Formats: sequence, C-alpha cells, structure tokens
Amino acid sequence: MHAYATDFVALPGGFGTFDELFETVTLRQLGYHQKPIIVLNIGGYYDPLLALFQHAVTQGYIGAAHIQICRVATTVQQAMTLLEEIGEKGL
Repeated sequence: MHAYATDFVALPGGFGTFDELFETVTLRQLGYHQKPIIVLNIGGYYDPLLALFQHAVTQGYIGAAHIQICRVATTVQQAMTLLEEIGEKGL
C-alpha cells in the first residue's frame, strides 16, 4: 500500500484503520515516505485520538514537530482541498 499510494486519507474505522494509520504515520516519522496523511475527522470521530496525540506531546513521548505529520479535515471537501494545497506546495 505505501509503495503505490500518492497520499493517505484515514476515514472513520476500527482497529484495522487504526493499525494502518499508525503504521503510515510511523513510516513517515522514520523517513520511509513523505506522502501526505489526512485524518478525516467526520463528526468528531477522531477527537479522542487527536487528544491522545496532543497528550503524548505534552508528556514528551511524541515530538511537537511530529504532531504535524497528520493533517486533519472535517469534511471530504476540506480533505480534497488539503491534498490539492499539499500537492501544489510539496511537503
């Protein structure tokens, strides 16, 4: 999946989605790819996870710069706009 994708969008889902999201974020953090990662936070689904990310930064387990690896969109249109902007600017 990582070799063939141009970008990643995590929709609301279960453990499989969480697994793929964490793997994709980790691979980017380690420098294996520089592809955009968008979390589609429809209806606040990912709010608890995003709060956990922020808590991990506060506690010193995630570097503040790494919190920016995932971009967050609340609508499909916003996700598409983010992907277009990222594509125009590069990462």
